Amino acid sequence: MTTRFTWISSGATPSLRKATFAPDDGLEAKAVTQAAALVGTLPQADRIRCSPDRAARETTRAIGLVPTHAIEEVDPHLSEIDFGRWRGKTLMDIQAEDPAGLMSWVTDPATAPHGGESIAAFCARIALWLEHQALEPGFVHVIGPANGLRAAVLHCLQLPPSGFRRIDAVPLGISSFSCHDGQWRLQALNCPNL
Repeated sequence: MTTRFTWISSGATPSLRKATFAPDDGLEAKAVTQAAALVGTLPQADRIRCSPDRAARETTRAIGLVPTHAIEEVDPHLSEIDFGRWRGKTLMDIQAEDPAGLMSWVTDPATAPHGGESIAAFCARIALWLEHQALEPGFVHVIGPANGLRAAVLHCLQLPPSGFRRIDAVPLGISSFSCHDGQWRLQALNCPNL
């Protein structure tokens, strides 16, 4: 039994450009245009799963992933990391307000000095979601945050959360991986289109 996944990272947002911790803003105009260029380039999927984050939902619409025969679902398990009280603040703000907390967060994936979700907990959430999805064969398009893709890659390669920041996941990058009888394989990472 094989389940194939195509993960499309959400397009760029103004907050991403300003290194702001996920305020759930919409796509920048350029990202909408870039996403629209992907219309018709993706293969037909059996299921479409979208993060509830605004950027993911807008990316899904811009790409034109309206379900025809596929089953579409906005899935809360795919939401961005919960950055707690850092949400909406820039990296510079955090550096000024909580340098020790920021250092802890950058060096230890098990910590959550912001009171939200740790990187390790986020990776576990995405891994559990992937394992659940892999129980049903077929082809799944996932539209979600780049951080979710990082967590998915770690799961596919059986790497610890400490590798999270070593993966460069780009806005509107298209990545593919699969699970066949419990064995995960990474086929492509951050391709402009497959």
